[in-house]
Amino acid sequence: MLNFVGLGVYSQTAVIEIGIMSRIKHEDVLGGINTRRRGAQWVNVMCLGIQLAPPTCNRRCHTNIPRPLHNPQSIRTLVTDDRRMTTDRFYGGVTNRLDNLRTCLAYVHTTSPTREELIQWVINNTRASSPEAINHHLAFLDAIDLLHLEDTGCKLAHYGEQWLADQDPSILYAALSEGVKGFDTILQALAEDPRTDTDLMDILVNEFDEAEMTKPGPAIRHREWLQVLGYATREGDTTYLTDAGRDALKHQHTDSYHATHSSPPAVEIGDRLTQADIETIFDTGFGYQISGINPRRDATDNQYLLVFATEDGPYDDAVTQGQFEYIGEGLEGDQSTSSPGNSVLIDAIETDIPVHFFYQATEATGWAYQGLVDVLDWEFETRGGREVLVFTMAHQQADSIDWTTAVREQLKQYCETHTSRRVTLDEIYDFAAADLARAFPDNNNIRTKIHQQLQVLRDQGDIEFLDDAGTYRLTFEIDVEAVETDLQAKLNDEPQLTSDSEEFTEQERRVRDQTFARLVKAAYDNRCAICGQHRETPAGTPEVEAAHIYPKQKNGADDPRNGLALCKLHHWAFDTGWLAVSDDYTLLVAAAPKRDGYHEFKQLEDSQIRQPANEELAPHRLFLQQHRELHDF
Repeated sequence: MLNFVGLGVYSQTAVIEIGIMSRIKHEDVLGGINTRRRGAQWVNVMCLGIQLAPPTCNRRCHTNIPRPLHNPQSIRTLVTDDRRMTTDRFYGGVTNRLDNLRTCLAYVHTTSPTREELIQWVINNTRASSPEAINHHLAFLDAIDLLHLEDTGCKLAHYGEQWLADQDPSILYAALSEGVKGFDTILQALAEDPRTDTDLMDILVNEFDEAEMTKPGPAIRHREWLQVLGYATREGDTTYLTDAGRDALKHQHTDSYHATHSSPPAVEIGDRLTQADIETIFDTGFGYQISGINPRRDATDNQYLLVFATEDGPYDDAVTQGQFEYIGEGLEGDQSTSSPGNSVLIDAIETDIPVHFFYQATEATGWAYQGLVDVLDWEFETRGGREVLVFTMAHQQADSIDWTTAVREQLKQYCETHTSRRVTLDEIYDFAAADLARAFPDNNNIRTKIHQQLQVLRDQGDIEFLDDAGTYRLTFEIDVEAVETDLQAKLNDEPQLTSDSEEFTEQERRVRDQTFARLVKAAYDNRCAICGQHRETPAGTPEVEAAHIYPKQKNGADDPRNGLALCKLHHWAFDTGWLAVSDDYTLLVAAAPKRDGYHEFKQLEDSQIRQPANEELAPHRLFLQQHRELHDF
């Protein structure tokens, strides 16, 4: 970590390459307004009376310490996340990699071999044979602090010593996640839903600019390490999070505060907290003393504000329950809307920045946590011969639960009335403002309050923010039975070739996909429509899959008549164009006699596919015709 001590500030830029330790913590900055950001992002630090001391970070830290000046200036610190994007395997499969790694580290621990001796040991004790490849894999262990590779003598590094001592998988996970990007991302994704390797690749590509992969190989190596640790398990093509993985994720999330529109865990409104308590709870720091307005960012780069007021303090804030005024920052001269604290408070009026409020009475010790507040408005006023910013704020605990419920109900009514799960901010204002004004007659800022409650609902997963134009998509809990009824109702209408995937949230899409698959497989009694086979795993899971006739990749409709139950082989053959079905349900085979597999599939030609007992669920000609056109039949 970086230590800021003594007196003086710097006007030049300190460029700090922190590597794995990529977050500024509360030891870093003394006083003032400190904006934290994770990764390769600028962090604006306004400091009064600070000095940069040499770093104590033990992993690739470099600082350029400028000379102090007498006049306070701001410091811009560039924090770079230099973790690698790809991981490497070690020798052995998922089941025996840990054993090989353990014996390798034990050998290093007891003998301190030269690099050449270590390479030879790997050749003698694994199936490896290429010194160049072995050196590559050992370099990965060095990169994640399991080994220190030296030509004259290799030693265990920090994580290597710890893990060899007690075999705790969390230690090995820490080494991997602090040395390689993406492990935390994948773990969180698996906690939400099971994923295929292609899913994991897409998640990494979307999350990291440098993840320029077109094949899932790098994502597979991430996934394999999670299997090795017991954090994930594999069934067919799908990876699932294990209980151990959920525990690891839970532990990971308890280590730092995450900015949401709720009070931190174990803290209640009215609790009296010391500065040290607040620094621990919010995973931040204030240095010598707490200032009034403190913009912060959590471990995932989400912004939040900590605002402090004292009864006899410099701002003389008239703080009461409900609505109150708060004077902006700046003790001398005219205050400015561009100062870091004031500008973020202004942003909080229209954005989803959580604002936590603390108050200290004259004779009281510690700070009373008053919970979250809404920033409703601001204006300039002349007070004491200078221009000051006066913010109008309101305590959320007085009515936020009722407000949140009321806005949620208005959104549900809008959804039912307009049969749409999309709504713009202006549309919800027009639809709900009058009703909410009647429900809350004492509130004169109805639109602002609606907007703030939308942020709360977004945190709770009830809505998604779609674009800068203020468009939201409603993601309330989905009624699975209603989805099944909707899909079955399609049987009464002429089929549509495609579905508009934009109509549905990601959650809705998954539920519809799962319901489509269940209906199709049940219609064919879990038997392949081509070969009639019914196979099960040892655990009793049917092998058969629900295939879209007109492909899902082309937004093929989730109409059950666009489905066939097929075994894995014939699903692949149907999707790749080996097989097609005529309007009278006769199998057609591609004319590719020079390709391997042709003679096997040729035996199926002119045979009839099996059809569902319920004729309404039989494949529709529209989909069969389009599939044939797609594959040139």
